[in-house]
Amino acid sequence: MSRYMPHIAQKLRCLHDIPTEGSPTLWSTILGWFDTASGLSFEDREKQQRFSALDLAAMRKEVCRCGMDVLYDAMKHSIS
Repeated sequence: MSRYMPHIAQKLRCLHDIPTEGSPTLWSTILGWFDTASGLSFEDREKQQRFSALDLAAMRKEVCRCGMDVLYDAMKHSIS
């Protein structure tokens, strides 16, 4: 089981009912959050140490991989 997905899935659950106009933006929003987070730094040394311990690249890779798995499963079910 994925290390980050249960926590991310719980937070993303609230996004399912958000009305949108035009094309879906969920993935660009999520990837934008990773880009923003990658540039963060904290003056508070303890916060910076805890933040630096996060592997944002691994998190991003896992989220994208799991997203592709979900997409693949959805496509597979729609074809059969």
